Amino acid sequence: MKDKVASMIAALLVVVLLVALTVQAPADPRKNPFTIQNFRVEIDGVVMGSFKEVSGLRCETEVIESPHPDKTIHLTPGPTRCGPLILRRGLSEGPELWNWYQEVVNGNVERKSGSIIMYDGKGVEKMRYNFFEAWPAKWTGPTLDAGKSEIAIEEVLVVFEHGDWVGR
Repeated sequence: MKDKVASMIAALLVVVLLVALTVQAPADPRKNPFTIQNFRVEIDGVVMGSFKEVSGLRCETEVIESPHPDKTIHLTPGPTRCGPLILRRGLSEGPELWNWYQEVVNGNVERKSGSIIMYDGKGVEKMRYNFFEAWPAKWTGPTLDAGKSEIAIEEVLVVFEHGDWVGR
């Protein structure tokens, strides 16, 4: 009798073990973060070449302090300021950014919209930061040094009025 009970318990444990092995846990809902090297810059829908670096993807809301009679400070949101973007790329690329900046220097501010587009490791677009009413406020050429063999980099500071993330 003890042998039959032991056999039945062993068989039940085998069945439970098999069920446990075949039932899979739900997929992890967390997503891997994006890497920073897969991105493109578009301005007015045109890809602007290869960029080494883009920075300035930020917005900040001013905090307005108002004193109250109870000696506390009431905090309210003020104006929001975004950017500026700093675009850095090899100087051999086309003259589009320089020409756009020269229009500003000549008094013809041409406001444009653009996007910083992020891709996953397979080259599939995952998110984009759109910016609006943008124009270049500063252009910086490369630092030249006869003792180095680095790539010549141009840098353009682009101001814009507002932006938004798509795909987050």
